[in-house]
Amino acid sequence: MKPNRNAPCPCGSGKKYKHCCERKVEVRLTLPAAEFQQLHQLFNSGRYAEVETLADGLLKRFPDVAEVWELLAMALQKQGKATLTAYQKAAELNENDADAHFNLAVALKNADQLEQASASYRRALAIKPHYFEALSNLGNLLRALKQPHEAIKYYQMAIQVKPDAAFAHNGLGSAYKELAQFDEALLHYKKAIKIEPSLAEAHNNLGIALREMGQFNQAELSCRHTISLRPNWAEAHQNLGNVLAEMGEIKESLTSYRKALEISPDNFVAYSSMMFALNYSLAQESFSTLVEALQYGKRVSQKVTTRFTAWQGDLQPQYLRVGVVSADLYNHPVGYFLESFLTQLDLSRLELIAYTNSPKEDDLTRRIKPHFAHWREIYAL
Repeated sequence: MKPNRNAPCPCGSGKKYKHCCERKVEVRLTLPAAEFQQLHQLFNSGRYAEVETLADGLLKRFPDVAEVWELLAMALQKQGKATLTAYQKAAELNENDADAHFNLAVALKNADQLEQASASYRRALAIKPHYFEALSNLGNLLRALKQPHEAIKYYQMAIQVKPDAAFAHNGLGSAYKELAQFDEALLHYKKAIKIEPSLAEAHNNLGIALREMGQFNQAELSCRHTISLRPNWAEAHQNLGNVLAEMGEIKESLTSYRKALEISPDNFVAYSSMMFALNYSLAQESFSTLVEALQYGKRVSQKVTTRFTAWQGDLQPQYLRVGVVSADLYNHPVGYFLESFLTQLDLSRLELIAYTNSPKEDDLTRRIKPHFAHWREIYAL
């Protein structure tokens, strides 16, 4: 039976039926069932370009049918085309549909609109609180936004819904690792591996955590097991190289870094790590190291698409402003060097600005902070 127009809408939005779903029902009734069925048949047959064409035509006549927008978005996605506008329209028309907001969140995340994606995941969860995929994806997104504490909350909620979800345990372990809570990180990586022994990501992350804990032999075993599961994963070879370098096995570490670069030539993190390790190689001639460094510089410069041509700043500044950019402003050789250097500066003539590319802080961080006029966290950019 059709609800009274002035009664609360059955969808639970809190709005009157006439201001909510009545119009959507009327619109759907005007869309010829045969044409909508044809759209579905084309999609199920994998004829995505034809779905796109037919959906475009239908939407010119019936622009407020959320299901057509959803099918259009899925067809565009199958063709590798931009889906954001279609998913936005579907979510707008289906505002009380958790799946519509979930799909929009995925599209926003793929478009690097992370804050907006977070809002859409939260909207989906407001409608469907135990939506496992939304909980897990939001945890991943919050980690990308450098919000590990918040990520932990959503991973834990996801695991309450699905206790045997290996990927959720793996994500939760990584959130704990980012907070240097290594015991919790190891616990969840090992749970993920127990649930899904072939999950290469969990073995890889376990190796990284063990290396950061100084347990190099166990880290090496985890990294090698990761490679046995996924031989052509550049990151796994890179992480093995990091472990071997820490162990002083420079020749073997260079082999791992070169393998990573063979798989992924533009992996600049692996390239940078290899260049660092070369400084400790007794087998490499200094001229060869210079050649490697020049090649590295050339590769990086080729990725630069725009260059600064003008800078903002006072023509006659009161102080000389100096920026310090580093991910190592803690108990690290860079931090030790910087601390000894900072104590020798005349800060009455300088304005120091720190740009830290790591959330890690410790007692050394706290000692050097007062030397800076500003402390900028850039790791979330």
